[in-house]
Amino acid sequence: MVKTRIFPCYTCDYAIKASFRTCYLFFVMVKVTILFQTSIASCSCLTSDDRDILDCAAYHDKRMHSKVSKSLVNRWEELKCSSSPLITPIQRKQSTDPIYYLSTDEGFASHMVQYNVIWNWAVAVNRTVITFDFRAPDHYGDSYYISVCDIFVLPESFQCLGREKQKERIRDSDCVFLRHTWRGFTINPSIAPVCENVNVYNLTCLAAMLFDWDRPDSIHLYPPIKYDLFQNYTFQPFYDRLFHNWIVKSYNMNMDNTVVFHWRRGDQLLTRCKGMFEPDNSVNCGSPQDFVGAVNKTTATLDFGAANPAIYISTNEGNSSTLGKYFSLSVTHTTLISICNPDYLRSNGYIILQSSNKFKITILDIMVSCRAKLFYAWGASIFHRFIRSCRSKVALKEGKELKTFVDGRKQAFDPFPRNSD
Repeated sequence: MVKTRIFPCYTCDYAIKASFRTCYLFFVMVKVTILFQTSIASCSCLTSDDRDILDCAAYHDKRMHSKVSKSLVNRWEELKCSSSPLITPIQRKQSTDPIYYLSTDEGFASHMVQYNVIWNWAVAVNRTVITFDFRAPDHYGDSYYISVCDIFVLPESFQCLGREKQKERIRDSDCVFLRHTWRGFTINPSIAPVCENVNVYNLTCLAAMLFDWDRPDSIHLYPPIKYDLFQNYTFQPFYDRLFHNWIVKSYNMNMDNTVVFHWRRGDQLLTRCKGMFEPDNSVNCGSPQDFVGAVNKTTATLDFGAANPAIYISTNEGNSSTLGKYFSLSVTHTTLISICNPDYLRSNGYIILQSSNKFKITILDIMVSCRAKLFYAWGASIFHRFIRSCRSKVALKEGKELKTFVDGRKQAFDPFPRNSD
């Protein structure tokens, strides 16, 4: 409901009747406005009738592929799907208005996966997406805003606007949450309703953390993820120049001779390592000694012929002195470490990727991870999913074999940044 201040109507004693009439009309107008604004947002929620239609359609589709469970058969019988038309149109918005998407204050890779989901939904119903610059305060501070359009070359159907444009384009009452609110949204949760599921045709503005939409009982309610928003993962010229000047020229690194080891730390230690979300019991949650041991064990098995590989450590581990202390590397290896406190590592001969702009380091880190010949990682991380998709597309575009390993298992070619493994 919209909270509206109603001022008392007793301004003039000599016009009590007129004042009463004015006050009554004002109250009616406020009430109608509240209902109208609420109905705009609530139309974005998937109704029970729409859900029934989509459940029936899913049954017919799965039956053709012999994937019908007992619970699905029971649901089919309950809804009397056999007596319903195979395809019944759900309520649709007859316009090409964009879908405004409000993201969370999660990290960069998390945003990229969620952008891909909402863009696929929009494309499926012939609409576009407009999003606004986001913050990731745990990673880059409270005042640093990020636009994905400044980083990748994206299709015209996905547009980015500055955060100051949000209030000009949409009202809180135009928006809905998907299943739950989340930190970082810049809309009032007492105004925007929470939908268990949303009707993509009717969406005006969605504030959502798009991670659990594709659970087994709801994945059929949404368009499939068929396309990749990032296409060939073409970076904007600014970052291509940065990559060439820093990685290629300054550090003399050849991606055909580079091995990346990704060590996920930071908030991982407080979440997945403690059993939250997808639990992580890998070296991500262990000591620096555990990680260094895994790196050395892996590099001992690599055969690059006469060339010595460049070892790139992609990590947000802050204890760089401990990390450097336990590395035992051949002097013929070049070791480049990103996003670490550089003091100890530099004094002990390690090459540090450093800048006053931490976000630039993040993008260079992603570019190296996407383009290196080998990529190794452990445990559960949204970063792995995004990088796996990026590497698949880069390999296809450049005609190279880029191998990706997670927990020692080679990952299959996967061109779409999915939000679940």
